[in-house]
Amino acid sequence: MAEKDILPEDEIHLMREEPFSCTLCGRCCMTFGKYIKIDRQTGPQDYLCTETVTGTSFSVRVEDRFLPLFRRPSPQWTHPSACPFLRQGGEGFICTVHGSRPPVCRSYTCCGMRVMREGAVVGELRGRRDLKTGDAGLRAIWDEQIRRLDLPDPEWRRRVSDILEIEGFETAWYV
Repeated sequence: MAEKDILPEDEIHLMREEPFSCTLCGRCCMTFGKYIKIDRQTGPQDYLCTETVTGTSFSVRVEDRFLPLFRRPSPQWTHPSACPFLRQGGEGFICTVHGSRPPVCRSYTCCGMRVMREGAVVGELRGRRDLKTGDAGLRAIWDEQIRRLDLPDPEWRRRVSDILEIEGFETAWYV
């Protein structure tokens, strides 16, 4: 796509933004056990922990409603790098300390945007600027036109939306 194919400033559309809805898949927390170490239990529901990358100490509290779930075996038996506070419940994987989770967890974004074509999700923005897709056409557009963009986030998001819209895709950004 040539630079002329980018929508001019006066024609830039408003990006579609939606609140993110967690599906409780647990994928985000399956590797957080590498980053969260329980140092000691400080009360019946309270734990002193360390965030291993920065060495920062923090306290968490297992929420009352999740105590029965927390008493179940951790998924670390089958997923050794899972967060020690993650548990599998009837509706999916649950963070048993969600209300007191540390900053590293609060700042994590598992999916920043979904890319759709004809109503079907064909790609997801994972991490900061990585695309997960099985759609060869979308992958080619991403690799050829988007990956090389070096713009600040708000402008990058607008440009990505413009490029994908011109190519026949829709985007939904999660806030």
